Parts: sequence; C-alpha cells; structure tokens
Amino acid sequence: MTVLGRIVPAALLLLVAGCDSPPNIEITTGAPGSASKPLGSEPARNSPAKPEQIFEEARRAADMGNLGGASALLEEVIKSEPGNREALYMLAAVEQDRASGLDPAKSAPTFLRSATVIRQLRTQFKELNETELNLFRVALYNEARVLASEGKPDKALASLKETIGTGFSSVEVLRNDEAFSSLRNRPEFQELVKKVEESARLQAKKRVKALFAETKPFSLDFSLPNLEGKTVSSADFRGKVLIVDLWGTWCPPCRKEIPHLIELQKTHQAAGAQVIGINYEQVPPEKVNETIAAFVKETKIPYPCLIGDEKTQEAVGGIEGFPTTLFIDRAGKVRAKLVGLFAMDDSISRIGLEELVKTLLAEEVPPATEKP
Repeated sequence: MTVLGRIVPAALLLLVAGCDSPPNIEITTGAPGSASKPLGSEPARNSPAKPEQIFEEARRAADMGNLGGASALLEEVIKSEPGNREALYMLAAVEQDRASGLDPAKSAPTFLRSATVIRQLRTQFKELNETELNLFRVALYNEARVLASEGKPDKALASLKETIGTGFSSVEVLRNDEAFSSLRNRPEFQELVKKVEESARLQAKKRVKALFAETKPFSLDFSLPNLEGKTVSSADFRGKVLIVDLWGTWCPPCRKEIPHLIELQKTHQAAGAQVIGINYEQVPPEKVNETIAAFVKETKIPYPCLIGDEKTQEAVGGIEGFPTTLFIDRAGKVRAKLVGLFAMDDSISRIGLEELVKTLLAEEVPPATEKP
C-alpha cells in the first residue's frame, strides 16, 4: 500500500495538557518535487471520472490546502469504492486537519466524521499499520472530547476505551484535558486513567530493557575543569549513578531539556543519582566560562557543568548529535546512550526515563576497590 498521508508521531499529535484545541494532522501528499495542478485545470472529460482519477484530484486539492475540496472528492471515491484503503485513510486525516482549523463550535461534525471513517478502515482491514493506528488513536480521542462536550458521557467513555485499547498512552493529556472535566469524578474515567498509566509503564519498561540490551557497556573516565577551574573527575562520583549530559547553551533542544535534568537531580539525588553537564560551546575560548555561567545562573542549574574536550568526545565514541545523554551505573559503565531531546510530553518516554534511572539505582553498589 502506498501511504499518501503522513501522520506525525502520536506523541506530537495528542493534546498538550490544558489545551482547548484538538491536535493537528500534518498531511503530505504526492512524491517530493511533484507538481500540483490547480483544480479545474484538467481537460474536460467526455466520460465519468474513474475513482483513481478523482483520488488524484483529491490529492492535488490537499496539496494546495483545499481540504474542503479534497474531502468532497474523497467522499465521492469512497461512495463508489467503500473498501479503498488509501482513500479512507486520507479522508480521515483530512477531516482531522479540517476540524482543527474550524471554530470549536463548528468542528464537532468534522471530528465525528473522521472517527467514523477511520473505524470503517479498521473494520475492513483488521491489521492497521502504525501510521493508521496513530490516526485511529487521535481521531477517537477527539471524538471522545466532542461527545463529552455534547453531554454524552457514556459514549465519550466508550470512545476513550476504544482508543486506549489500541495503545493510547498519554496519561497527563487524559488526566488534565478540560474537555473531560465532566467525566473526571466518574469511576469509569478514573479506571481508564489507571489503565493508561499501567500501559505506559509496561511499554516504558520494555523500551528500557531493549535499550540496555542494545547497548554494550563501556567505561567512561573523564577529568574536566568546572566553571571555577577546578578539575572534576568521573572517579569523584564512583558508586553513584551518573546522568551525563553532553550539550551546549547554543543548542535549542539542549536548553529545552534542562528543566527535566534539574527535576531528575532533585528527585533522585538522595538515592545516589547525579546529573553532570559536559559543555561544548560555540564561542571563543575566553568566552566559554562566561557563557555557561550566565545560563547556569539564569536557569538555576543545581548540578556541575564541566568544559568538554575532544578526548571525552572520543571516549564516548563520538557525538552524533546534541544533546547526547549517557546513563552510567555505579561501577562507572555506560549502560545507555540517548541522542536527542527527551520527549517528556510523551508519557512512555518520560516514564521510561524514570525507569532507566531507577533500574540503575536499584543495582548493588560495587566494592570500593573494584575498577570499571
């Protein structure tokens, strides 16, 4: 099957806690670089258009941002070919995108139509691919929001139960979404929240287990100056679980995850965890300390930040991107390596990070004479 619509990952689509508007669906149609013709530019036909021709017109309409036109054309395709998988998927995605751009008072029918179409897709094709499943979760979640706002709590709960059954895992979104304020005290809703949390934790544990399995442990020794010029070594933290953040103040994703690292430090410091920043800056050498110190003061970073060097980069095996975060056990072995920003708005990623640190903290402290 050629997937004509691209749905961004579910974690990015789902509502941010407290938002009043539904998630957007990003649709990309056609091959990269392909030309889009304005609707109506095709030569007049002497015979009725075939479904595949109408579908291509719908694709071009979506490319041009004419979602209403695309929707109407896709409805025409599905009317003649109810089992057209591509058309069903694309119509459900287009309707989500259309609804997100409408006034909330007018978006309900469009959200509901999207949910109906994606259910039709799942009824006819039991095994949905991950892209289709992502859309299914979003469409049914938004359907539940609409039904709750229309005073149909039982139907809203049924929709939530259905989307949770396919892997919906954003606990905070569900718990804090104002659209469900009327359901929040109902035992059925509380049970669904609990189920989502348990599912997210189970998936997180699987990810952590896989991450440990795919990472070959290696020793990491470093001796680097801190902002006061004092040398700080990895040996100074022997027996602790280290979360080492290789980053730079110039890097937006690095800056964005600082609050999460601060939280990790505060939450797990008493149990033996320590966050350490190793900085790689893009300013003249004489400005490095000043640049880092200003950011540390501004963001109230409570853990040490050290000045990185090439030797440490080489010891890590090179830096594929910033930030790069290393998780080092009590014996000084790197047990996991994550490249990129922590997706803390994704419950599985956030819980997974907690599970990763807790797993290392639960391991026995090695004898003082043991070397990594």
